[in-house]
Amino acid sequence: TDNLTTETLSLLNGESVPEDVECILIYAPSTDISEEEKDMLINFLEEGGRVLILSGTNEGDELPNLKAVAEYYGISVLEGVVVEESTDHYIFNAPVLLMPDMESSDITDSLIDDNYHVIMPVSKALDISGAVSDVTATALLQSSEESFLKAEGYNIETYDKEDGDTEGPLTLAAMVTKDIDTENQMQLVWIASSELLEDAYNQYSSDANEDFVLNALEMMCEK
Repeated sequence: TDNLTTETLSLLNGESVPEDVECILIYAPSTDISEEEKDMLINFLEEGGRVLILSGTNEGDELPNLKAVAEYYGISVLEGVVVEESTDHYIFNAPVLLMPDMESSDITDSLIDDNYHVIMPVSKALDISGAVSDVTATALLQSSEESFLKAEGYNIETYDKEDGDTEGPLTLAAMVTKDIDTENQMQLVWIASSELLEDAYNQYSSDANEDFVLNALEMMCEK
């Protein structure tokens, strides 16, 4: 990608994130991070670091340490899978292939202006209503009022709404920021789908999915 230098980072090799790291991308984790890695990520953020997480509905492990990074800022990660009943908000007659509304932000505004739509396959949800007082939490992607979250995740047996399902609208991607000092701003973005960047879904979105993630990375790396 333009102007971005990337390399694989293992946090287990040291006691903190290396100083030259501007942004950490955690993409589709299948297993949880360790307690030590969780603490390193929070310390990195608290010093003005930037972390981008793509993690959606998992088939097993619910990744409690990874979720704890968001929970540190009062953001709840809601397990399950979002089902959409508004036909304008999903594709291919598949109510879990979501086409959410985009909210205005540095990440989304260019896509909104060009009338692009991000496709969110098999997404869980985020609750940003409890964000701690010293951060700004912004919804980036939202499902419709006709959507709901089914807690069973991959094990759902019906797309029908049932008692106990969490009612929409639901936040599918969010940004959390905090000014550390006059020069440094912490940025945490969580996109609640692991499959967003798979080729098929990116093609269905006319590359909007890839642009959405690149816009986030470019904002975080100030490119």
